[in-house]
Amino acid sequence: MKYQYIILIFVLFMSCSVQKNNTSQNSKVIKANLYKIELKDSIIIYHIRNEKLDGIFAKERYCKNKVKNQKLLLENKTYKFILEQEIVDNHVSIVRDIDYYVAGYLIRKAGTPTIYYVNCLNVCGEYIIKDN
Repeated sequence: MKYQYIILIFVLFMSCSVQKNNTSQNSKVIKANLYKIELKDSIIIYHIRNEKLDGIFAKERYCKNKVKNQKLLLENKTYKFILEQEIVDNHVSIVRDIDYYVAGYLIRKAGTPTIYYVNCLNVCGEYIIKDN
């Protein structure tokens, strides 16, 4: 009986210390200026920049999930983006510098210093999902 109480307290302690997080293991929260938005037929290409990086990502043009706390993205405004980079095998010593295409559009050309992000978790269509 004594051990059951110890285990119960331990489980409660562990469950309280775990935080709900919508980021994945390969994602980063980056505060950056959205300096260019390119509207294409089926996608939107977002160009972001801060003092440390130039980045680019693409999203579907129309958001299928309507969320109450969303805000229209505007050029030359600063936002916090939750970005995911491509998972790369660290055991391979070859540097991957390739062209990236989404829906037939060239997103990032090889040889440019721009970082390509495969997904932005808090952007849906033309909107950013605001923190509470």
